[in-house]
Amino acid sequence: MCGISGYMTRHQAVKTSNIIRMNEAIRHRGPDDEGFVCLDDHTFRPFSGADSVPEIKALYPRLDATQQSRMALGFRRLSILDLSEKGHQPMLSGDVCITFNGEIYNFKSLRTVLQASGITFHTASDTEVILKAYQQWGIDMVSKLNGMFAIVIADLRLQKTFLIRDRLGIKPLFYAATGSHITWCSEIKGILKAEWIKPEMSMEGLLLNYQFKSSVAPSTCFEGIHSLPPAHILTIDHNSLSTSLSHYWEIPLGPAKGAADIEQTVAALEQKLAGITALQMQSDVPVISMMSGGIDSTLITALAHQQDRNISCYTLSIDGTGQGNDELPQARKMAEQLNIRQYIQHISEQDILENALQHISHIEEPYNSLDVIFNASKYLRSEGFKVILSGNGADEVFGGYPYSLNLPKWRKLKPYSFMAGLLPNSPSMQRLKYYLSLKDIGQFFLSTTGGMRDYQLADLLKDQDLRSIRNITRPFLDKTKFSSDYEGLYYYDLKYSVGAHHVYHDDICAMRYSVEMRYPYLDHELIEMVAALPLSYRYNGRFTKPLLRKVAARHISPDNLHMSKKGFSLPQDRMLETSKELQDFVQKQIAYLKTTGLFEPKMIDKIVQEGAQRHYYLYTWQLVSTAIWMKTYL
Repeated sequence: MCGISGYMTRHQAVKTSNIIRMNEAIRHRGPDDEGFVCLDDHTFRPFSGADSVPEIKALYPRLDATQQSRMALGFRRLSILDLSEKGHQPMLSGDVCITFNGEIYNFKSLRTVLQASGITFHTASDTEVILKAYQQWGIDMVSKLNGMFAIVIADLRLQKTFLIRDRLGIKPLFYAATGSHITWCSEIKGILKAEWIKPEMSMEGLLLNYQFKSSVAPSTCFEGIHSLPPAHILTIDHNSLSTSLSHYWEIPLGPAKGAADIEQTVAALEQKLAGITALQMQSDVPVISMMSGGIDSTLITALAHQQDRNISCYTLSIDGTGQGNDELPQARKMAEQLNIRQYIQHISEQDILENALQHISHIEEPYNSLDVIFNASKYLRSEGFKVILSGNGADEVFGGYPYSLNLPKWRKLKPYSFMAGLLPNSPSMQRLKYYLSLKDIGQFFLSTTGGMRDYQLADLLKDQDLRSIRNITRPFLDKTKFSSDYEGLYYYDLKYSVGAHHVYHDDICAMRYSVEMRYPYLDHELIEMVAALPLSYRYNGRFTKPLLRKVAARHISPDNLHMSKKGFSLPQDRMLETSKELQDFVQKQIAYLKTTGLFEPKMIDKIVQEGAQRHYYLYTWQLVSTAIWMKTYL
């Protein structure tokens, strides 16, 4: 797990102070080592940096900020596999240079295959396996990788550079193409350090962010800065800087062709999950499981315990009651049942407020909550952990969100969608009109995200009408035909709830404190396996995750199995109603937002007031984080 950065120029070389600043901006992603490679007279030349380990400083000269280069690659290392200096990046082999952020879980089996072809290895890292796999099989080697990754491969022989992102978008990779420069980085804040990049707001990106609750690739809230979509490769020609985008994997869709009986399916799924968990526990540093007490994280903890009896778990305690957002008693019960060490972080209101501004400003887009992963990763890093197993992804893969239970009700209302146009345009009718106007599963999904409605944005944002807002979202929801609405919900959950929301925010929050998150439920082979099963196994209309519950019943207690869904989150709504300090903080940001001229002040007040009346502050937080984002980056 690391951070990568780089740039190419078309006409003239630029000072390498640019790559030094870019790398420094993402130091938190990899404080253990640093490295650079620059293109010098058609040859890659490696350099050390201020934070390089002593062995690398002895091997390579220090990169001088006054040097000139038309191409530079930077790297920050969080040492997890092959802790020696041999795992240093950028890594070179002949005319090929690689920087890589992530984990390849099947790298040992790929290494064995490559060795059988006569290829020798000099490190124990997965980075070298990717590099040698590329030299053996070309860019098609990406289809052989099982893991989470953002990869940049520069090939002087082909005069091409490839930017590659994993199938689900677990690892981020952003880029900006200006015509004369192409710039990339694991985080946008690194791209903004390049002297040729001027930060500007993208109104289209902001509108998408508000509706999806988070930015959706390839859009960001910055004009001209793009998120490489999951399962895509961006190919850059070294001479013209022209780019082409290709897709190497698609979220699998049915209909299923048939399956074994349910008990055989459950047994096969259990075996698959156990194998995936074992692969994702590969590490040369301690691994801990994040266990809230719910089905998803508790099952992963139980499977991890089968592999390693010394595995520990982590639980966040809000007040220790097991009520509201707190899950401590349920998690403690499972830790005792498994007989594993449990790290418990008791978090107070002051803990949350202490770094609230710093944490919100670290996220490079508006977001509608205070993210608990900041607090969790900071605590775990202080306890000596770098790798966390997460239960995220189970809701998307196995149908765990309550809105899947609302599909039958919505389908019954669909024939009456024409009535939306007959209702008056009064404030009291807006919600009903909106719900009746949902014509397909894409629009239904958008209504479930917790983001702002299009009619609210039409009132909030100046110079934006309802039609233009809907035109912006349409391409993102225009996946033509699904065999059923459940299949469509599965597709959109994986496409947007995972890649655009959960794992992106997990990454930027956890890596703020140099911690890696891993997701057994987001293994692409597991997703393909589940997609091939009959929908009736995955959705029953009565309760969520029916299939996963059958697997979990073999490992966790009935109390944990049947506890109500809570989600791993902070009680920010309750805090906003009781904390004078937080209320003052919010009002200060809202007051600033009114001065920007971007929003209608009366509508801002209306959103905040309605949030207070309904005890629903997601929209308020979206506005608060917008103010902080604008002040931080624009």
